[in-house]
Amino acid sequence: MIAGYYRAKNLDLSGIDKEKYYMEQYKKKINEIYELAFSL
Repeated sequence: MIAGYYRAKNLDLSGIDKEKYYMEQYKKKINEIYELAFSL
């Protein structure tokens, strides 16, 4: 179910600026890592 959801999202991205999308995902991941590191 979840895999299909992500696959559909990726298909929807074909008309969108993929680099911008991936940068947003990357920034979110980096922020999560920093928050985890500082919480230790």
